[in-house]
Amino acid sequence: MTVSKDFLNLKTVSSETFIRSVQFKFLDDVIYTNVRLAKIGYVPKDTCKFCDVDSEKVLHLFYECPFTNLFLKKILRLLVCTLK
Repeated sequence: MTVSKDFLNLKTVSSETFIRSVQFKFLDDVIYTNVRLAKIGYVPKDTCKFCDVDSEKVLHLFYECPFTNLFLKKILRLLVCTLK
């Protein structure tokens, strides 16, 4: 996966502290998904909590999961409608 220069330059992408922290966690691979939580014994299984089909890794959660994809599409539609 390639990351664009704009995404890596956090100051130009966002000014909100929360968004910056999520970007740092995403780029540094420190988002605690069920795969990581199952390894330390915090959850019993590593499957996705939304679709319960695949292992919940960052790639699955943000790109492959049908439930999160549907949610993100609805959010994008709302944003587009409000910007018009």
